[in-house]
Amino acid sequence: MPREKHGNTAKSRTAGARKTPKWVRLPHQARSQEKLERFVAAAEKLINEKGFQATSVPDIAREAGCSVGLFYTRFEDKGELLRYLLEHYLGEVEATAREVLQPALWQDVALADMVRAFVAGMVDLHRRRPGLVLAFYENVQSDPLIGKRVVGVHREIERLSAELLASRASEIAHPDPSLAVRFGSRLLGGYLQQRALISRALASAETIGWDETTAELTRALLGYLGVRAPAGDASPASARRVLASLPRRRATT
Repeated sequence: MPREKHGNTAKSRTAGARKTPKWVRLPHQARSQEKLERFVAAAEKLINEKGFQATSVPDIAREAGCSVGLFYTRFEDKGELLRYLLEHYLGEVEATAREVLQPALWQDVALADMVRAFVAGMVDLHRRRPGLVLAFYENVQSDPLIGKRVVGVHREIERLSAELLASRASEIAHPDPSLAVRFGSRLLGGYLQQRALISRALASAETIGWDETTAELTRALLGYLGVRAPAGDASPASARRVLASLPRRRATT
């Protein structure tokens, strides 16, 4: 019996010893997460300033105030960090699209204003983080994971847009409204992709401002769909106000 009691006591001590690291590891995990966030913020800042190709791992580590060695404990290389940034950014884009493109939010909004808001939203996705968006586009062909994710989000936005406008098909003069919405979404995305690629390579070649781009893309998409624009404020700022009002609209429905 004494031996059994002693054995049980030893097991208790061992069990207690196993529990201890779980408690002391928590602050370390918090510090590790903080370092990860610093790497992510530094990488995004530098990529937006000078592009992905011109940004090196030592640059990112220096901006983050961390060592290069610590970087490689979190990421295999710069490409893995880009995939991490991609998943975080496109995850936000996808979640926002699913929230904003709910038909119930747009019941009392004129179709032309819906199109304006959609264009303004797509343009803002590209203008807010131009370097990061460009990095994704540059690596679509070379990195299959990035390519699949980028195309997947584009197709999801296209699908949501088509579902949103399905109930308003009678207001679209194009002979095939469903095709027009899907094709129009690709025209919009294609232009913005080309602008991102050309603007970085030939910065001086881009002479059309973002607000002008938004206004002209809206005009082109409305004309292609055959949607008649009512008189009123058709500025990009007005379109952004429509988007900003959606959460309040949803709260009241």
